Amino acid sequence: MTLFEDAVQKLKKNHYSVTKERQAVIRAMTAHLYECLTIHEIYVYSADLLPSISVPTVYRGVSLFCALHILRRLQFNMQHSYYELIGSEENENHPYCICRRCGRILGIF
Repeated sequence: MTLFEDAVQKLKKNHYSVTKERQAVIRAMTAHLYECLTIHEIYVYSADLLPSISVPTVYRGVSLFCALHILRRLQFNMQHSYYELIGSEENENHPYCICRRCGRILGIF
């Protein structure tokens, strides 16, 4: 089962609708599996998949996915929160690499 299918199953199991907006957010996160993304980045990638999606919709989706343990919220500095897809128990604790030039954050598995 893919990570996308796992996320859909968790939504259904917890009696949440599998909307096209929620699907776009999860698809954006699975496309950037090893990256830690801000809400804005998640919005940009989701909007590529579903142009009608809004920032508040992405924010609500991300909050729900964090509550359902589909996404994990990380804070490396006090400026931004970052989010990553929780893939399995084996990647629960892992190091991160932060680029000194662009600030991009990647999980190291």
